[in-house]
Formats: sequence, C-alpha cells, structure tokens
Amino acid sequence: MAALPVTDPIAQRAAALIQDAFEDYNARFSDITRRARRGFERRDWRRSQADAVARIELFDAYLPEAMGRLEGLLEERIRSRAVWAAMRDAFAARIAALPDRALYETFFNSLSRRFFLTQGVAPRMEFHALDSEPDGDAVCPGELLRHPAQDDMAALWREILAGHAFANGYADLQGSARAIAGTIETRLAAHGEVPRAIELLRTVFYRERRAYLVGRVEGATQAWPLVVALVSTAEGVRGDAVLTTADEMSMLFGYARSYFHADLARVGDAVAFLRGLLPLKPVDELYTVLGRAKQGKSERYRQVFRHLAAHPGERLVRADGVRGMVMAVFTPRDHAVVFKVIRDRFAEPKTSARGDVEDKYKLVARRDRVGRLVDAQEFNRLRFPRALFDDDMLAELLRDCAETVALDGDEVLVRHCYVERRLRPLDVYVREAAPDDALHAVLDYGLAIKDMAHSGIFPGDLLLKNFGVSRTRRALFYDYDELCLVEDCHFRKVPQVREEDETRPLDEWLYAARDDVFPELFPPFLGLPAPLREALQRAHGEIFDAGWWSGVQARLRAGEYLDVAPVFARLSGDRCAESDVLGLAASTSWCCTTAPLSRCRKASALFLENRRLVTVELEELTYHLDRAILVEIGAGVDHRRQEAWVDPGGNVDARVDQRHEAVVALVRGFALAAGAMDDRLAVGAQAQFARDAFEVCRQRVVRDDAAEVAFHQQSLAVDLRCDGRQRDPVHRQRRRLGIAIHQRNGDKAMESTA
Repeated sequence: MAALPVTDPIAQRAAALIQDAFEDYNARFSDITRRARRGFERRDWRRSQADAVARIELFDAYLPEAMGRLEGLLEERIRSRAVWAAMRDAFAARIAALPDRALYETFFNSLSRRFFLTQGVAPRMEFHALDSEPDGDAVCPGELLRHPAQDDMAALWREILAGHAFANGYADLQGSARAIAGTIETRLAAHGEVPRAIELLRTVFYRERRAYLVGRVEGATQAWPLVVALVSTAEGVRGDAVLTTADEMSMLFGYARSYFHADLARVGDAVAFLRGLLPLKPVDELYTVLGRAKQGKSERYRQVFRHLAAHPGERLVRADGVRGMVMAVFTPRDHAVVFKVIRDRFAEPKTSARGDVEDKYKLVARRDRVGRLVDAQEFNRLRFPRALFDDDMLAELLRDCAETVALDGDEVLVRHCYVERRLRPLDVYVREAAPDDALHAVLDYGLAIKDMAHSGIFPGDLLLKNFGVSRTRRALFYDYDELCLVEDCHFRKVPQVREEDETRPLDEWLYAARDDVFPELFPPFLGLPAPLREALQRAHGEIFDAGWWSGVQARLRAGEYLDVAPVFARLSGDRCAESDVLGLAASTSWCCTTAPLSRCRKASALFLENRRLVTVELEELTYHLDRAILVEIGAGVDHRRQEAWVDPGGNVDARVDQRHEAVVALVRGFALAAGAMDDRLAVGAQAQFARDAFEVCRQRVVRDDAAEVAFHQQSLAVDLRCDGRQRDPVHRQRRRLGIAIHQRNGDKAMESTA
C-alpha cells in the first residue's frame, strides 16, 4: 500500500487519540504517585506497597484500553503499516513542542510493537533513532528552588522544612533543622568550603518509609549533591540523614532500589538535573528509578545498540561466573549489562519450569527490593548480528535455549530475555580481591540476606555465585529462580543424629518436605575460605539459624513492617551503616575505640596502661562498618569467671538500639564485661554518646591529645598477639586481634587488619 500523507485525516485523528490516551495514562500514573504523601504521613506502609505495585502494573493494564479505542477509530485500517507510518509522522508533529516527548514516543512504540509483534525494530512505525537523547532542561524551570545561604543555616533549614509541611507534623523541627545544617556545614568545611546556596527540587521523592528532598549545595568553587532524608515516626516527621557525595546518592538512586514516587511535572528535566549530579549513572537507570520503567527500557535498548554500532569489534560472550542451570547468560565484553535467557530444560536438582522462573522475576519486580535485588528488565524479540557472538556462546544458546533463540539469516533472534546491570559474581570477587575487600564483601553479603529477610524475601539459594558486587562494593542478589517469600518457608533445625545414622548419607535419614529449609546446612557449601566463613558466622550467624528465620517469619505474618533503612550515615542512631564509624584507633599504647553511631562526635577508647584498662575520649573518628568485625577483643581476665562475652540482649546502654546487627557487632567487638571487677582488674565497656552531636567528620584521622595517626588498610605487618598475652592477662583470649605496629611521628599506631 502506498504511504499516506501526514495530513491524511485518519492519521491526524489517530495521532490525536494516541496523544490523548498517553495523557490519560499519565494522569492515572500521577494520581497513584501523589498518594505516596498520604501513605507517608499516615505511616500506612501496606497501602504504599499496594500503590507501588498498582503503578508498576498500570502501563500494561492500560495498553489494551488504548488499543481498543484505536481499533474503534481505524477498524480494518489498523492492520495497515502505511497507516501506522503516517500516524507516526503525525504524532511526531503533534508532540514536537511538548515536554517529555520521549515518554510520548515510548507509549506510541508500545502500541505499535504489541499490535504487530515486531521482531527487532520497524523504523517507519516507531521512534527508533539510536542517536536520540532524552529531552530535558537541567535548569528545571519552575521546579528547582534556590535558597541563598544565611548566617544562621539552621534557620534556613527550618524555613525549608516548614515549606514542606506534613499532616502529621514534625517531631522536632528545630532539632532536625539544626542537625541538617550542622551536617552540611561540617562536610563542606572538610573541603575548606562554606555553603553559599541550597538548591532543591520542589517535588518530594517518596519511597518506603522515607521522604527525600533532592538537590545540591553550592560552595565557593563547586557544588555537591544533596539529599535530605526524612523519616515518618509515630511522633512525627524527623530528619533522618544527609547525603552529600555522588556515591551515596548513586546508591539511593540505584538499580537495586524500588522506584521513587515523585510527582514531577517534567520528568525529563529532573533526569537532566540528576545526570549533572551523577555523571556515572546511565540515563536509563534514572528514568527507571523515577518509576518510568518503560522509558528506562527504551533508553537501555538505545544505549546497548548504540554501543554495539559504535564498536564493531565488540563481542557477545559468556558472562563470568559459574554456568547457570536455569539461565544462559551472555554479555557485551565492554559494556556492563547481561542478557539472561531461560534454558529449555533445567539440570538436576532443579524441578521448576519456565513459568515458575518468570513468576519469580515478576515477584521481584513488584516487591520492595531494599537495595539488594537487581532490577531485571524483560525484553521480547530482540535481534543481534550473528557476527557479534562468540562461537561457544552462540552454540550454547542454540542448543540449550532453542525455544527462545533462533538464527534468521545473519541475525540472531532472542524472543525473550531479561537484561540486568552486570556485576562481578561474589564467588569470583572473593577469590580476586584483596583480603580486606573480600572480607567487606562477605560481611555485606550477610547483611544483604538479612535485609532481604526483613523485606519478606528468602533467596532460596544462598550460594555466593548468585550474588554480585557493585561498583560501590555492595553485595546484591541477582539469581531469582529459587527465590520465595519468607512466609512460605518452613525453617527447621537439623535433628540430632542418632547413633545408627552417623555413617549414613544425610538424605537417607533426614526427611525434607518441599518447603523445608535447613539454614544451618548452608555454611559448608558456600565455598568460603575458613577465615572468611568464620568471620561471616561471627557477624551474621543468625542467617544460619532456623530460629532467627522463624522469628522474622512470625513478625511478618503478624503484619509487622520491618524497616530496612538505606545504607548511609544517619542523623539519628537507629541503624549503623557503611558510612557509620567503628574501627581501631591509635596511641602510644594498646587501645581500641568505638563510635558506633553517626550521632557520636566523640568516641570512647579503651587503653591498656599500667596493667589495667582505662577509658579516654577521642574526637572526630570515622571508619567503615567492616572494621566492626575486626575489633574482637577477648573478654574477661584469667580468673575464676567464665569468659565474659556480653549478651547482645543483655544490660547495655539503652541508647544503643540492639535490634540492629551492626550494633550487636559492636557489643560483640567490645565483649568486655561492663563494670566487672574482681581483686585483680577492673574492666569497663560502654559507648560514649553526645546527644547534641549529629555528625562525624569524614576524615580518616583520629585525634587525641597525644597523637595524630592516619588509618590504613594494610595487611598484618607484625603479629604481636603472644607479646600482648605475656604483657597482661587481659589478653589471654580465645578470640584473636591482629595488630600491626607502624611508626608515625615517633608513636606506635595500632591499625585494624583483616
């Protein structure tokens, strides 16, 4: 059929109908998004989760409605490609002057592709240009508000917060404003700067239990990203955290997070603004995390195929890591995405089918991913040049995925796949990384399992090969075929072995039903070296305890909402995070220090002097959470007492929230019997808190009156454990502390080591 002119009346009417349909969809999207504020104010987290799912499902639910309207208008002509080509041109003309044209174009593409079941692309019937960039003005006219600095920055922040009035009010407006202002001033002061202006997007970003004010803070010479997190509590809204680095903000806007609910008038402007703050963040991930998942898919497609077109020497190769039994995974050698294709048949002991796997990925897409589950985008009918594939990879796809992958001349048709950001498999990372980095990853892996558990997810398979390590060293889960809900599992302890069963294989005497899980059996199969496995069990031993899982399960079944706080330093001390502080400090004598919460400006230090422990104060201490596990001082002394390890549920400072594992690690790390005395030695262990302090300076230096010592992450230089035990009975310990002695300005510095 000959092409219709753009001015053809039917093409014009159809283009107008599609524009109206998108705007109708967008209005419904905004209606759901705006409800996030009410859920935040009422602390109705179940309702908020339901809205999040409803908004994800809205696009696919609305397309049939829009297609029905279009069929009613075009009737038989809807099958004409010439009509669709004319509609495309007419539609482009109608939206040329509108903001967020990319969103309109993606909506049109979805209608076209679903009707014709397009394989690859159909340039005349969709918007396809690989070189097109999303439209957006980084100045964000009408959205970005500028607040010049004042002499009293706390007063400025009081005005800003008051401008975002919530129905449940602020629990402590003055205190939150003072904390936010103080934190920003302290962080800029570390760079020799003072705030000149605060710029914030007018729209509040909501996700889970928190609301975020997003913008930047200007200094004299540069600008820094700025995110202020607010948390809704029973007493009202409080300041929760301040982020001022690109890495912190990148994790908050990451591909392992659920989507924000932010009712932005111009999404493209916000994306352009955020790209200026996060230059390493791909634009597709920004659209996706703002809830525009379809636009994120379009941008990822353009990004991948733009890369392939620009690099003719690129190859599609098998992804690193253990070959999966359920998925065949290939990746561009020089581009950080993976394509996951479901195999036709699964090897033993897998018993699931294709539909089961697809259901698991749908489940993840609709759950709160708590920063631990990688976003997987589902693609259909992709075409790749055959010449790009490594021979072995293509042979595997054609052999094991024949129902999904086929050759079509010089192209490879992939009918269905999932696309994810490429990570370094955790098992590979642990083998390659330096000891400190490997330890950090393994401990974060344990924390990741806990985070998922609190969100109601059991990974199913805890093997390291199913986890990856991100650029920011986060352990993320990406293999969902065994994943299930915590509430659906039956967690069991392994029964005591009878004498007659000791020589029989486990599966002959231990009966396991379909949903039975034996967490204590996992450690031997993780493939970790003994030191890393022991460190993991000391720090996160609960994940291998059926009783702990059953406890989490009972709380979830009772309807309790288990908050999983994002990982960043908090204004309040309700959960330690990667940027919270804990480490070994230095002085002229043996010592250990603790500053467990970002609220502590001062850190308590225990020094061994004159054969007894004394407590001193160190200021401005900062270090990473992984040091918590390295500080394992042997508790007690060589006397008639048993080794005095503090019970995490025992009598410790009530200001320490014992529910959180990082604080438990603190208590274990300082397992000195608090206040214990006998006729030989007094031992004290209590974290010191400054209730009016909200920030720990981000400098890798500890200061006291006697020394100035920089932290390092070096391997154990000298093991002085024996010497330590000889010098004082307090060092007769079952747990061991590795100590490296280095010279600095004539003082001896004790540094934490892996």
